[in-house]
Amino acid sequence: TLGGSAPRDTDQSIEQDGSTNQGTCVPLTGDGLDRGKPVSLLNNVDYDTVFVGHYNAGDMQHRGHTSWNNNNLIYWKETKNFADGCASHISDGYYAHGNMAL
Repeated sequence: TLGGSAPRDTDQSIEQDGSTNQGTCVPLTGDGLDRGKPVSLLNNVDYDTVFVGHYNAGDMQHRGHTSWNNNNLIYWKETKNFADGCASHISDGYYAHGNMAL
């Protein structure tokens, strides 16, 4: 995934032709609430590569991820708690033959 891009709860909609008020793209609301929007990368397979992961992707979960025979099975530098308060970054994954760089 790309570093520094985090899923956020914005006012973007079909009714607005996909446009959004740029003020809703910031990570926190005016009163300090987290705008994170939990999303999952489902059942992805990574095999025989060098780099798997991201620098910081916010509220993104790797669910059902299989990473096998990679230099870095999963890698990231920064993270945050999910805005929903309970989701995890890794769920039901399989990691073998490489490094876990968390």
